[in-house]
Amino acid sequence: MRGTIALSIVDQAVISGTSLLISLALITAAEPAAFGRFALATACFFVLAGVQNALVGTLISTRSFRQADDLKAAMLRDLATVDLLVVAFGGAATGLLALAFGFDMAGAVASVAMVMAGLWRELARTVWMSDGEVRASAIMNAAAALATIPAIGALWFVAAPEVACLGGMAIGMAVAALALGPRLHRAPHAIGAAMRAYRRYWALTRWSLLGALSSEGKTRSYVFAVEAFRGTAAIGMVQAGRVLISPVALSAMAWGRAMRPRIAAHLRHGEQAEAMAIVRQGAVILTEAAVFKGRYPGIGAIVALWSVFAAVSGPVLCLSTLFQAMERFRELALLQLGVTVGVVAAMMVLALPVALGSAVMVLVAGEIAIAGLLVAVPGLPGLAGKDAVR
Repeated sequence: MRGTIALSIVDQAVISGTSLLISLALITAAEPAAFGRFALATACFFVLAGVQNALVGTLISTRSFRQADDLKAAMLRDLATVDLLVVAFGGAATGLLALAFGFDMAGAVASVAMVMAGLWRELARTVWMSDGEVRASAIMNAAAALATIPAIGALWFVAAPEVACLGGMAIGMAVAALALGPRLHRAPHAIGAAMRAYRRYWALTRWSLLGALSSEGKTRSYVFAVEAFRGTAAIGMVQAGRVLISPVALSAMAWGRAMRPRIAAHLRHGEQAEAMAIVRQGAVILTEAAVFKGRYPGIGAIVALWSVFAAVSGPVLCLSTLFQAMERFRELALLQLGVTVGVVAAMMVLALPVALGSAVMVLVAGEIAIAGLLVAVPGLPGLAGKDAVR
């Protein structure tokens, strides 16, 4: 298992490293408002990736391994076809939000392209991970990074910096997903039949969707609140403080993607101790990574606050992954929703003349609250068990 975790984190490190380079280039070469527009576009992508994971990805991670080969192929075909609607909706929603945020047409188009290509790649990653093909996912993401950097370089001379970055990311992710992604048989002409087949999952995924929207609302609400009350330049400053810490949070997402099928398999076979050992081990690994990042000197108060957020959010993601693997989507969704309402309400403090770090403090409080609520839910596997799974 350690090898799988290590490779999945290397896989995510490729993405995080590319994102870090792009962010640093924008911070160095562009005004805060330009970086703010880039941050808003990427926030839209993360919210929509959460929606995609709730409607499609979680089913692939927790159920496809249970099927015989022919049934698995049919399930993947239906889910990949439904995903076409998710990608189309994501592109349309991003375009409308970009225009509402004051993007010019080039920026809106680049944002739409980045989100749609990113969702295409995310589905490919989910399928590779559910099949245990972590190496294939890493190769695909390395190819995306290799294609993204020169694409940004070419666009940098003909477009605004944030447009060049968003457009280059779209090119890199699209090329890699099409060339090195799994061969998924989508059937655009049979979307109606795929939607009818999807009805059998809706009782579960509706709660998964509510949970994803609540979780992303809790995590990303500061982006839209800061933009609304302080402007695009302010969100650029807040996000600049998160740049060095973001790889830790993204590594947590990589852990969840790789480990969810394993946790679900252990639970299916009644191996609760083994499932909880994976959750505990992930929480320790991700918390240690966050604390290490926070030791860099001179990184400022906002970065320090993001370090605390990353240290808390890693274990929270591990617990959320356990709930998803147990298919306890309803409890997870309702708890996330309750905390999100509190976080969004608290974000109104930004309308007052308070420090921008207040937004991050609200997020930290929300993560602590959801951690306490998740641990208190009855019926979880016991916390006693093996220290590690080999």
